[in-house]
Amino acid sequence: MLDKFMKRRNVLIGLGFVPLAGCIGNEKETAEPTEGSDGSTGKTTEESESAGFEITDLTIESTKISPGESTSVEATVENIGGVSGSYSVELQVNSNIEDTTEIELEPGEQEVVEFTFSAESSGSYQVSVGRLQKTLQVVAEPEMSIEDKGLNSADTVFHNSYAEARVENTGDSRSGTVELTVRWFDDSGSFVGEDSTSIPTLDTGESWVARVGSSKEENEISDYEFTGEYELTAGDSPDGISVANSSLSIEDEFSGRITAEAENTRNESLFMASFRGNIYNSEGDVIAGSQTLESDISAGEDLFFELSLSSTRAVHRIDKATDHQVLLTQTESSDTRNF
Repeated sequence: MLDKFMKRRNVLIGLGFVPLAGCIGNEKETAEPTEGSDGSTGKTTEESESAGFEITDLTIESTKISPGESTSVEATVENIGGVSGSYSVELQVNSNIEDTTEIELEPGEQEVVEFTFSAESSGSYQVSVGRLQKTLQVVAEPEMSIEDKGLNSADTVFHNSYAEARVENTGDSRSGTVELTVRWFDDSGSFVGEDSTSIPTLDTGESWVARVGSSKEENEISDYEFTGEYELTAGDSPDGISVANSSLSIEDEFSGRITAEAENTRNESLFMASFRGNIYNSEGDVIAGSQTLESDISAGEDLFFELSLSSTRAVHRIDKATDHQVLLTQTESSDTRNF
């Protein structure tokens, strides 16, 4: 708990930092040491040269946050000298001074100084006050929300009915594969089956209007429930390979395809890459998607690939597509999360 001596400071951590001007010292080495560029180990006023100051504790409220999220760092400062004096407490991030505050302490007196800050970019940040240091992880992750849009009839050769939902990525980064499953129940509440559909990726702020079709007769279904799972990452684009051009071809209301060319300027082979494509309706919502894997890609070898779209996934909506997107990613293992 903060006492009456606590001071609060606000600071935003950005991509650039000001040059290091000094550092606080004479602290107990209970964490990784840091040192100022001027080699100093502490700062006092001329009239308190016999005062001695020590950072006895350093804590971060949360060591893992999302971009733009705030957290606080608290440093306990003690005057271990014999006279009163002033002290300049410096908050450093990645060895650069971000903020300072002056305090006055009597001999034997302690004060807890608190800084509040946020980081806009993901990454690892070394946060220190004096010689005490902590690591802060800023992690961008996707997060899915789901809105049930109801049960509808589907007069197609593939489905008799379908459940529709709007899935939105409300997180801070693009996801990997998003899968939506529907469990079907009859009028007695008994489970009668399940069906699922998926898209290969969903960007931050995008929505997927998902339709999960059922082969059950309409009179067999009285209720249903959605469950979902998504990969936290889709993977990064491999160095030296980029999608040069792509096109969307709608054959009819049941089928279509995305074709694309990838230019490869890599000077070494690539074990495997994933081509992920989504199609969008006129409102900008994702309505379907597909992906394919290419393995043993030789250095300098250009790639031509095709992503097939089918009505069993799009539930009779392929002819509603007005736009598309293709992503090329280097495949990697990814944690999954339920929604």
